[in-house]
Formats: sequence, structure tokens, C-alpha cells
Amino acid sequence: MKHFEFWRGRRLALACLVVVITSFSVGCASAADLLGSLGDVAIAATSDGHWRGSFFWFPNKVQVEVTVATGRITAIDILEHFHGQGEAAEAIVDTVIARQSLAVDAVSGATHSSITILKAIEVALQQGQP
Repeated sequence: MKHFEFWRGRRLALACLVVVITSFSVGCASAADLLGSLGDVAIAATSDGHWRGSFFWFPNKVQVEVTVATGRITAIDILEHFHGQGEAAEAIVDTVIARQSLAVDAVSGATHSSITILKAIEVALQQGQP
């Protein structure tokens, strides 16, 4: 009977682990998928104002506020960035403002956070689309 009790607990733990791993792998997008899905947002068609957007791509979470005036991005404020080791990616907002485009290279060594920030900016700009 003791032998059965020992394995019952182990089987339950193993079953839970399999469920978690399966759920995680199914819910994760690749960097290529996310970069490919970055829409070419028509910044010039975005209404003037302050637009908030957020994006979560495990383990990163970003919330931004994008300011648009006369059809141009004038500021991007990162309101929240849960990033682990990707703080360097925050520099990408300067490139987006300079190029007025989301089609920019990720920050080396912080690709995951860079893509998460770009997706949050995309979401914000889509809020201001007619």
C-alpha cells in the first residue's frame, strides 16, 4: 500500500507538469510570428492625442502611452515594463520616434522585450485609428 501512495503523488505532480508545459507551449508565439504580425500602422492617419496600449508576451509585460500630434509620433512613454533582463530594449522608442515607423531592428540582447514594446506601441496606435 505504501508503494501505491508514493507513486500516486508523483503521478499527480507529473500530470500537472505536463498540463502546464503543454499550455505554455501552445500559448507562446515565436519572435518571427510577432514581428511578422506587426502591422504597418498608418501613423499619419492616427488621430492626435495620447493613446495607451499594452502587450504581454511571457515573461514580458509592457504598457505605453504614445503621443501623436499632426500625424507624427512626438513621444512614447513606457508606463510599465516588466522585463527581467530586457531593460536595454526601452531605447527602441527613440528609434521608433526618429523613423516614425514600427519597422525597426530589435535592440541586441533584448529582442524579446523589444518586440513586446513594439507590439504595445502598435496596440496604442490602433486605438487612435479611425
